[in-house]
This record gives sequence, structure tokens and C-alpha cells, in this order.
Amino acid sequence: MYSTFGISGWISYSYLKAEQKLAADDKIGYYFPRNSDQRHTLFLVASFDLGKAWSMNVRVVYGSGFPHTPFCSSTIFPSGSQA
Repeated sequence: MYSTFGISGWISYSYLKAEQKLAADDKIGYYFPRNSDQRHTLFLVASFDLGKAWSMNVRVVYGSGFPHTPFCSSTIFPSGSQA
């Protein structure tokens, strides 16, 4: 924690790459992002001493988006037509 002139705080950055291996017969060895795969996360915490037993605290968290794969489906009827 760094402190000067009544201001103290810290900054933190993390990088995460979470992948899962698909074990389907048609795509053995294919890796895809897990739902928890949030690549970049930045934390900022600060405390300001306002005097006379008063202080103000701030916490800011920024994270990149989570992966999203839209769900697509298809039904093949015995007649060969698709829905």
C-alpha cells in the first residue's frame, strides 16, 4: 500500500486465460474458452484522509468481457427437412 499526503491505495492487474479441451469424437483436441475466462482485470483501491476522523474510500474494478457463444440448434425431421 502506498501512502502520501493523506492518500493511500493500491493498483492490481491480472491476466487469466481459462480454456477447456473438448472431448467430442469429431473435434478431439479442440480448446474453447471457459465461461470464467475473463482475460483482463484491473483493481484500483484508494483511501483519502479528510481530517477530523473522516475518510473517503474508493474501489474501482474493470474487467474485460466474458466469452459468449450464441446457442444455435437445428432439428432434422425424418422427412429430411430442417426446422
